[in-house]
Amino acid sequence: MSANPESMPGVLTFLFSARHDPGRRSAPARRCTRVSYPWTRVPKGLPPLDLVQVRLLPLADFFMGLMWSRPGGLSLRTTWVTPATLWLSTAVVLLVGLPGVAAIAYGIATGQVLMLFAGLVAAALGTGAGAVATYGIRQRRLAPAARR
Repeated sequence: MSANPESMPGVLTFLFSARHDPGRRSAPARRCTRVSYPWTRVPKGLPPLDLVQVRLLPLADFFMGLMWSRPGGLSLRTTWVTPATLWLSTAVVLLVGLPGVAAIAYGIATGQVLMLFAGLVAAALGTGAGAVATYGIRQRRLAPAARR
């Protein structure tokens, strides 16, 4: 098992044997097999790093810490962003961050302080998630260039 939980190659599943003996009292024989899950599958080795990622790293690490989703190395510098995290952070940007910006504009236009505050919180969440999504997209785009 890898020390880095973000890069686990698979999970364990139990498959029961197809044969069943009615005279047998014990449980059916079990087999463990490794199954790779596509939402957590990441490439081997260290991810590539460029200047854009270096600038996004503090915000992305801070956001991941606030969400209690720290990778094994405690930093995205040495850990791949999983496809699940990439899609989830993109969804947060679209479903929380962008409406938050609209709520800020609405709160300012109508003078509603509560709406303005809610919009600021949503926009802050969207900004952090956007940093993680951008960081993960940069990792995926730079990976083929790093292999050459």
